[in-house]
Amino acid sequence: MRGLMNAEVMANTMKLKQLGAKIETINSKMSYVRFDIDGVKLEYVYNLNNKGKYFLERTKPYARPLRTFETEEDLVELIEIDREQFVNMMNSKHADEFFELLKTMTNLVKKVEDLILYYNIPTEEIDILTNSMKEIKNEIDKTKNESDRVYFKKEPENI
Repeated sequence: MRGLMNAEVMANTMKLKQLGAKIETINSKMSYVRFDIDGVKLEYVYNLNNKGKYFLERTKPYARPLRTFETEEDLVELIEIDREQFVNMMNSKHADEFFELLKTMTNLVKKVEDLILYYNIPTEEIDILTNSMKEIKNEIDKTKNESDRVYFKKEPENI
């Protein structure tokens, strides 16, 4: 079985090289971290890259690359904070709406990507979409300014 897998990897590596890719194969330490918070799956995957840094991604309830860390301890600290934030959010009476909003936003990113990869978009449509995104950004900023902060162990990274 392992021989077949190695042959498939070599064939796929060759295909990627023929496309012009530069491929670096490394032995990587990969870890999966799973929590069940009142029936909601919170999952992460991280690996040690070739530069000796840890790359972390949240895979559930929605996929989001988080960042790269110098040490595994720093990575564990962020997972702990992220988990605390999810537990806190799930205690909100709006948890279901928050999950739906995050799911919608994730799907919108995928739709925009499909749109620009598969279609020739007229300039006026690009302008409409750009302005709509600016309106959403402004609404997020406004909502932040009008809302009470509930988590203080870590500063927000994006707002």
